Formats: sequence, structure tokens, C-alpha cells
Amino acid sequence: MLKMFDIPIGARHIVIEENETSSHIIAVKNQVTGSFILNAKSDDAKSRTFIESGLEWEYVFVSGEKETLKTIGPLHEGIVVLVRRRN
Repeated sequence: MLKMFDIPIGARHIVIEENETSSHIIAVKNQVTGSFILNAKSDDAKSRTFIESGLEWEYVFVSGEKETLKTIGPLHEGIVVLVRRRN
């Protein structure tokens, strides 16, 4: 797993999108608790809308297409965006 960047507490209108398709998936971790918000395991990757950390998130994952993760925010705690290899 490789850390890409941090997004700080209070951030709004977050859109994380691949520039092009790859053999990796996006994973997101809560900076405070260390628990995963998205894709703790690479076999967890599937499109869905979910509530985590008091926010609604929309994750789009279709094999062979770009991944996207969105939330309106604001983040109540900072997050770390990582990438991991697909199985």
C-alpha cells in the first residue's frame, strides 16, 4: 500500500478520481482512528453509496474504468488517501 496524500479536517466538496485506469485501487483511512473508510482489502472494491464518519460517500468502481470517490463534507476528521494493488 502506498500513501498518496492527506486531506485535512474541514475539507468540503471532495472528489478523488484516477487520471486513467490502473492496476491499483483507492483506499481511504481515517487519520485519527487509523481505521479504513474504504477498501480495507482489495477484494472489497465495489461501487456503492455509504455513510462513514457522519458523511455520505459515493464510490464508483467499474473494472476497466476510472475509480471515483466523492463526498460533500465537511470532514469531521482528516483522511489519508492510499493506493493498493488489485487482486
